[in-house]
Amino acid sequence: MPNPATVATKPSLALKRRINAPPAKVYEAWTDPEKLARWFGPRRVESVQAEIDVRVGGRYRMVAYSADGEVHEVGGTYR
Repeated sequence: MPNPATVATKPSLALKRRINAPPAKVYEAWTDPEKLARWFGPRRVESVQAEIDVRVGGRYRMVAYSADGEVHEVGGTYR
């Protein structure tokens, strides 16, 4: 097994927020591609495409398109 001190780490993101909504509704907002596309991204984003496979090893991908032609993509694997 490799030494943890010598293993390169990849960028990661951890979000913590307190949301006044039932947990099931929050989960659905993050895991239903149509719902996620309605709110994901900054205000200047015109549209979002979302692909979500919610399971260990499943992948997610969101692509946001802004009015000025910029394209922003984020994705990863569920652990």
